[in-house]
Parts: sequence; C-alpha cells; structure tokens
Amino acid sequence: MEDRQPGAGPQERDRAYGLAAFVAAVSLFAAAGALCLTRATDTDLWWHLAGGDLIRRTGEFPRAEPFSFTVIGHRWIDIHWLFQVVLSFLYEKGGVPVLDLFRMALILGGLGIVYGRCRRFASPVTVVPVLLLVTLACQERFLMRPEIVSWLLMTAVLLALEKALRAEAPAGRRRILFIGLPLLHVLWVNVQGLFILGLVFIALALATAVFEHLRGRRDPDRVVDFLVALALATLASLVNPYGAAALRLPFEQFFSHLGGESLLSRTIAEFRPPLSGYLVTPSIVAFGVLGIATLVSVLMDFPRARPFDLLVTAATLVVALRARRNIPIFALAAAPILARHLPALLEPPAAALQRLAARLRRTAPVAGSLLLAAACLGLTVDVATNRFYLRRPTERWFGSGEIPGHFPAESARFVVASGIPGQVFHSLAVGGYLIHAWRGERGVFIDGRNDPYLDGVLAGYLKAIADPGAFEETVRRYQIAVVLWPHHRALEAKPLLSYLAGGHGWVLVHLDEAAAVYLRADLISAARLGDDPFPPGRDRSEVYEALARRLDATPFSGPPIREIALGEFFSVSGDAPGAEFFYRKALGRLPGSAPVLHGHALALERLGRAGEARAEYEKAAAAGGGYLPASAALGAILLEEGRPEEAGPRLEAAYLGGERGTRLLLARARLFDQKGDVPRALAAYREALLKAARDTQVLRAVAQFYLRHGEAASALPFYSTAAEA
Repeated sequence: MEDRQPGAGPQERDRAYGLAAFVAAVSLFAAAGALCLTRATDTDLWWHLAGGDLIRRTGEFPRAEPFSFTVIGHRWIDIHWLFQVVLSFLYEKGGVPVLDLFRMALILGGLGIVYGRCRRFASPVTVVPVLLLVTLACQERFLMRPEIVSWLLMTAVLLALEKALRAEAPAGRRRILFIGLPLLHVLWVNVQGLFILGLVFIALALATAVFEHLRGRRDPDRVVDFLVALALATLASLVNPYGAAALRLPFEQFFSHLGGESLLSRTIAEFRPPLSGYLVTPSIVAFGVLGIATLVSVLMDFPRARPFDLLVTAATLVVALRARRNIPIFALAAAPILARHLPALLEPPAAALQRLAARLRRTAPVAGSLLLAAACLGLTVDVATNRFYLRRPTERWFGSGEIPGHFPAESARFVVASGIPGQVFHSLAVGGYLIHAWRGERGVFIDGRNDPYLDGVLAGYLKAIADPGAFEETVRRYQIAVVLWPHHRALEAKPLLSYLAGGHGWVLVHLDEAAAVYLRADLISAARLGDDPFPPGRDRSEVYEALARRLDATPFSGPPIREIALGEFFSVSGDAPGAEFFYRKALGRLPGSAPVLHGHALALERLGRAGEARAEYEKAAAAGGGYLPASAALGAILLEEGRPEEAGPRLEAAYLGGERGTRLLLARARLFDQKGDVPRALAAYREALLKAARDTQVLRAVAQFYLRHGEAASALPFYSTAAEA
C-alpha cells in the first residue's frame, strides 16, 4: 500500500538525495576549511622557518645546535628538513597567508582521502557525521607543523595497504608494496618522525596476511610480499641525511616523553594523555565519542570485522591515549572503520523501529543530509565568529596571517639594537619566534624543540619562572643580562615577573603592546635610564593610553586578547591601575567573559574599591556558570568580613569543583581554624604549601597559624623561608 501512495518517483527521490548529499559533503569541507584557517599563534612555525632558511642559505643539513646558547653544539637531527625548506620557500614568496593556504590544502587533502575510503563502505548520511566528528577531534592540531604532512602520508599508506590486501593479482600487489610504499617512506622520513607509523602499519598488514594464510587462504607468496615490503620500507627510511640515527627519534618520542609522568607531559598540554582530565576541549570530547562509537560498532558487527581494521584501531588508539597531540592519528585511521561498521550500531533493534524506518526511508536520506549540511554550516559560522574558540580557549583564532602585537617583534629588535652584553632569558612560548627574528645574531634560552632541552634545561627553566632564587642561579650560570617576557604568558611566570617588578636588581627598560624587557640594574648606564617606560614625573595613565592607542592603530577583529594579556601583565607585576585599565578595555568588547570579569575584579580589589570588586566577582561567577575562581574569591571576601557561615558553602563548592588557587586554599585553612578543626586546617595549609612552596603569603599564613597555637618554634622556619624568598 505504501508503494501506491502518491509522491515523487524513484528518479526524483534519487536526484533530491544526490543533491542533498552533495550539499552536506561541501558543507563538511567548508567547516573543515574554516577550522584550518586560523591566525599564526603557534611559535613552532618560526623555528621551522629558521631551520629552512638556514638550510637554503648554507646548503647544508644542520647536525649541531645552531640557535640556542644553553645547548650550543648539542646533536640536532633535523628530520623535518624537507618540510622546513618548503616552508621557507613559500614564506619568502607570500608570507604567512601562503602558508595558511598550504596548510589548508594538506589537511583537506588528507580528509579527502579518508572521505573517499569511507564512501566505499557507507552513504553520505553516514560518512558526513563520521568525518565531522573526526574534524572536531583533529582541529586542535590544525597547526602549521610537519605532522599535517604525516597525516596525509599516513592516509595514503593505509589506502595503499588496503588495496594490497584486496589485490588478487600478484603484479598489482607488488607494484604497491615494492614501489609505492618505499617511495612514500623516502618522502616521509625526511618530513617527520611519524614515519615510524608507516612501518607499523605494514607490519600489521603482514600479520593480517599471516593470519589469513593460517585460516586457509593458501597464498604463501602474499605473506612473502608483505615481508619484503616491510624490509624495503625500512631500508627506504634510511634514505635521509642522518641515516640510522633518524630511526631512534620516534622511539624516544613515543616511549620516553609522551604521557604518564614525564616532564613534557606534566609541563606541555599537547603531551598529556587526553583522558587525564586536564583542559577538556571540543577535541577531547569528540575523541571520546569517536573512540566509543568505533569500539562499540566494531563489537556489534564483529563477524564482519577485518583483522587489519582491528589491528589498526587498537594500535592507533594506544598511541592516541598516550598524548592528546596524537588524537588525529587515531581519528583519521578509525574513520573508515567506523563508517563500515556504524550501520550495525544504528540498526533498529525492534520491529516497531524497523517499520518506522521503512516509512521514513523515502525522506530520511534527504532530510538527514540537509540537517548535516545545516550543522556543518552552523559550525562554520561559529568558527568564523570565534565563538567556537571562546568557549574553551586554545589560543587559536579565525583568520589568516599574524595577529598584530601578538609576537614580541619590537622587543626583539630592541634587544638587538641596544647592544646589551650577556644572554637573554625569555618565555618558552616565544623561543621559536626569537630564533627567526634574531637570525643568529643572538641565541635563545629555550624553544619548542623539546629534544635538545630535556637534559636539564627545561627543568631549570621551569624552576626559574617559579622561584626567584632559582632564577638568580640561572642568571649566574648563563650570564643572563636581559629578560624578555611576552604579556600573553604573564600568568605562567607570576613569581618571576613579580620579583622583577619589585626591583631586586632588575629595571624595566622597554614596554610595548606585546612584551616587556628587563635589564640588570648593574648594566644600566646614564643613557639607558632615559629608556624607562615610566620615567619620574610622568603620569602612568599616559603610558596606558599610549599602549591603547598603539593597539587601536593595528586593530585585530577577533577577541580582545591583546588587552587581556596587558591586563594580566600589569596584574602580576603589581600594577593594579594598569591591570584595571586594560581589563576594562577588554570588557568593552567582551562583556560576558568570566575570566576577564574576574581579572578586573581582582584589580579593583587591589585598588581598594571593594564594592565594585564584589559586583564584578558576582558577575564572573554568574557569567561562567559557576566560574570557580570567582566563587572562591567571593568566599574569601565573606570570610574576611566575618561571615564564615556564608563563606563556607562557596569555598567548598569551588574546592570540590577543582579550583586549587592559593587564595582558596588559604581561605579554607582559615575557615577550619576558626571552627576549631585544627587537623583539617593543618592539612589545608600543607596543601597550600605543596601548591606554592615559595609563596611568601602562604609561608606567612602558615607561620601565623603556628603562632596562634603557641608553637613559635614551628613558625620560625616558615618566617625564615619567607624572608629568603
């Protein structure tokens, strides 16, 4: 009876579905393209460019560290050399915008290969949501780094191995295995260390061939072909300027530095396990959904699962679970597997649902495709307006080229032009940029190339920014004369910047919209005194206004990240008027941001404007859906006002929510002490000490706690440590 219902004929329905499916696919790639198009905020881009410039200028491959004074002469296996040379050439021709187009082409090319593989198994209604999930999982790594070339090569290798496993004719299989794969590996080993994945995938294909042979497929030549292919690909991986030494790098990366409790994983977000609970972003959520959907769909359809798919899924999932930077490896490899088995997961389990599906069969494909297209277009708009990035900031913003005033270009020129003797201490986040900006005229302390710095330099850097005593030891060891610090990294170096701003033998000699430069006081000459950004007799507000005018002269259409960075710098430097000025400027363009409201409230509180500060804290707590630092601050204020019954719930809610700021920990300790719960107060003070062992505020609070309880001898060491700090 349904067949006799009036309506469009099969051809019309097929035409409508084809058009809807085409719109959905185009919308998917438009969303992926929008996610590729982000401003150049990744500092690793610049040291890759410097490496390519060096190779093109000298005609030689670097074998010893040329850029950093802390590890000068250290062995450097620059396995990325080919990628860097291409980058250097493209940058010379068209700058960052040309690199953005190059990045988009590589990423969309890889997604295109995966889309084609998925379409072999499933319709667009299945493939588009799978690829949308893959895109969201990968987008955090859409950076101008050699790994995006590795993704393209990885998808090509998997496609080649699938064809080789399906091939019945030995000649066709051997062309793929003996010619195609070795050539891909010659290219891959000169781009990035992920070339090791190609060898792993060939080994998995070999295991699949052996398994199928044992199950009764009597074709021993097939097993031999894959074994020879593995040998040839391994030999091809030796075709690089560093020979066998290049083969050690990926093993060191995967097994020594990623995940777990390694220094890199504790320090740098991209090296942390994705399920560690740290910084849950859309990428992590999409990865979780993708992983669960893949595993469940394969289990639901296990009789149809192919051994090679199972092995690839398991291997790439293990790699991805070790570090969030490896999520795209699993996502791109798992997409065709999920597309193949997803129908089994979505198959209606009951007869009623099956009958409903039959009724909807005529219109569901068209409607589903159009809904997917609308979702992709909505995501594109969300990305282009930066709302996507504002929800969970990952330091990425829509657009092409650099953000004016983001990198410390003027400060870098100032250091070189001033001719100051001695070395420069700076943030790890701008080390790569300084390598490119200084072009060998000065060495850097540290940068994003992890390998050279793992033997003590990275650990020393982390201690120096957290402890002024360790910083002064670093100054003596490396003859540091200058500190150059970008404003957008002010919060991570709060102890150091507070120390520098407080005098202690250091003087601020340069300040611009991107960074500040401090010079050792014993190197200050009479002429240099005129460089003081805040000379005696000049109203500090004039300096703030001048910086604001410079920002207005080079506008950025995205969020007010430069104003926020200046607010953070002045806040940690103890300049409450400057912090209040720039946080207020930021709120003019981003009025509902909980972190900005919180920063503004903190500045107002330091200025003694308690009523205004409380109002801003309350706005921050409400704007962020319970923004924990603001809730903690309100609880601390209530406690200071003698209202412990009101303070307690706020403090405990913030603590249980995961907030561990020093102010919250000390407020909880005082609250327990007031209630007479000495053991819990002592435990809270100890937690604060673990969080900030050299924080003078914490040390004094602990000392006063012991004094209140008549233990002067226990208080004395904490006062002594505070005095040293």
